[in-house]
Amino acid sequence: MKGLTKRQEEALSFIRDFRSENGIAPTLRELSDGLGIKPESVRDVLDALERKGEIRRLHGAGRGILLTSKEAGMSERV
Repeated sequence: MKGLTKRQEEALSFIRDFRSENGIAPTLRELSDGLGIKPESVRDVLDALERKGEIRRLHGAGRGILLTSKEAGMSERV
């Protein structure tokens, strides 16, 4: 996770853990509640993670967060 801020690492970890526990990606509200930050801040964090290639988002989908594996060149819907 090179080049990520602490908040971005926390968000990525939350997304992975949430998917592992629930079988689906978290919503914006669930991320906001889980990280203890405002939904607007969650959007900023997700935008940064997407720019850095850590996630892809399916805009318009409530749970449309895809984790990417840069090393393997694969993506996984979460």
